[in-house]
Amino acid sequence: MSLSPRTRRLIAYPLAVGVAASVAWFGFREVVPDVPTLVGAASVRAGMAQQIDPASPDGARLRAELLAEAEELASRAAAQEPASALVLETRAFLALVSGDAGEAARLYGLARGASDCEPLHHDLLALHEAKAWSNAGEVDRALAVLESTSPPDSELIALDRESLRVRLLSRGSRARDAVDAAIALSDQPWTGSAEAAFQLLEAMGALDAAASVLPKSPWRRALQDYFLARLKLRSGDTDTAGSLLERSLATGDQEVERRFRRDRDLWVAGDESGRFEQLMTPRAELATPPGAR
Repeated sequence: MSLSPRTRRLIAYPLAVGVAASVAWFGFREVVPDVPTLVGAASVRAGMAQQIDPASPDGARLRAELLAEAEELASRAAAQEPASALVLETRAFLALVSGDAGEAARLYGLARGASDCEPLHHDLLALHEAKAWSNAGEVDRALAVLESTSPPDSELIALDRESLRVRLLSRGSRARDAVDAAIALSDQPWTGSAEAAFQLLEAMGALDAAASVLPKSPWRRALQDYFLARLKLRSGDTDTAGSLLERSLATGDQEVERRFRRDRDLWVAGDESGRFEQLMTPRAELATPPGAR
């Protein structure tokens, strides 16, 4: 059955009025974003600013614009919930990206003391606060944060926390404590603890201690031989270093090859005989007959 033009107009008119009213309501009504929305938007902008090289074309301007937008959004969130752990953490992150590590540490401290801060969140904020104090050059204050808080339940946070503590100890006057702490870290059941301990000890120049924790790592034999070779090279025992290096390279382990080439400067600096330089010849080149090159 077809409708008359008059009937169609009678049906269409109220529908059109309803649509127009909806558009007017949703288009002109002021929507106030909630705190999670505001801090999320602020964090995204701050994260984008953090990735921009200020020395690149327009880099400084873009960073400044993004950080200004992030600050405005964070201020709006703070106006709603000034004592919120989430808001304080966001403001701390903004301060850190803006280059004010001391203010970031202060705000992280306030965030972990907020009434709505959950236990796991508290552990992460304590780690962020210690890192911020470290970035600000306040080693003792960073250590105080770590040593006054309980060990976290999260293995990942615990490993990061203890690794930071070792680095902080090595920067101060407690080098022996740093070595002991790294060795203790190697005995922890956390995934990656022995590897982290080895890397920290090697970076500190505690070569004997690094060699002692190496067997605790889950690294395959070829990698362990390579790392031990590197330690022997740094200690001046080039003969042992060369033997271990040749043994590890003979396995054809690609990770060993990659690390060997990445550490080229270290090996060349300790290469008086040219032995290590010769080992850097690509394996494929060595395997290719001269006439086929």
